Amino acid sequence: ARRQVDALILVALPIGDEERRRLDLMGVTVVMAGGTLGEHPHVRIDDVEAGRQATAQLVRAGHTRIAMINSTGTWSLEYAAPSARLRGFTTVLEEAGLQVRPELVVHRHWGSHGGVEGMSELLSLHEPPTAVVAFSDEVAFGALRTLRRAGVAVPYTMSVVGIDDHH
Repeated sequence: ARRQVDALILVALPIGDEERRRLDLMGVTVVMAGGTLGEHPHVRIDDVEAGRQATAQLVRAGHTRIAMINSTGTWSLEYAAPSARLRGFTTVLEEAGLQVRPELVVHRHWGSHGGVEGMSELLSLHEPPTAVVAFSDEVAFGALRTLRRAGVAVPYTMSVVGIDDHH
């Protein structure tokens, strides 16, 4: 603000109420990329469709016991991506005639550590899944690390799909 900013682009991060108030006081154009921020313009993906596509890929590959490691957080503003991606996941399973099993949907904090924890929980099940949809690529990275440490072959024994198109 001290440098006479004309516009501000916020990238994929929920912000707190105080930060939002300060942005509104600046009187500049604010565009949110990857989420929403009140009435400010935004650009983002269709999170329901992202969840659908990731899950559909695993169904097409023949998996019938598919899990999801979804994200949680302490966001003070609405962040709809976790519920939207879960909706896409459950919709595809239902359309394929597959049961949505509560034990196969785990919620962990966003990031690779959440993927480690989520995959560890899924591997501890009496009947682990054969495929996992990870909320994001960062969550998938942690899940893959856990699978590698456990000696589970990917994709031969377990398939993992992340969302975001990281390399």
